[in-house]
Amino acid sequence: MIEEFTNITMGDEHMGQYGHLNYKAVPAILEKSQDALLAHCKVSFTGIEIDFGLRSFVKNIEITWFQELRKGDECQVKTSLKLSKTSMTFKQLVTKNSLPAVFQTIVIVLVDMASKRTVIPDELRKRLGDGV
Repeated sequence: MIEEFTNITMGDEHMGQYGHLNYKAVPAILEKSQDALLAHCKVSFTGIEIDFGLRSFVKNIEITWFQELRKGDECQVKTSLKLSKTSMTFKQLVTKNSLPAVFQTIVIVLVDMASKRTVIPDELRKRLGDGV
């Protein structure tokens, strides 16, 4: 499993009608931290498609709230990645003032161009630090 830490500031564009982070914005905000983790490994979702002919689809997403986040809140995101046979699971913890605010788990399945679920190639596993 690999980990990456990023910092984010909550922007006005992600606030809902009650003045706190809208639940629909969480996946979009945290996608940037997933991309940062992959970039650290010199991988991207576009690169996976180009280099391996594989696409990524979200199989499952779960978000748990511990406290609300408001415009201007500065937060840290801890993103970890675990690989299974055919999927990648990102676990992301957003903290504010060192306290948990939001936890997201997202499972991404890799499929071939015919949308058939496929095994993660050994070379991709190596790039993502999973040994082999």
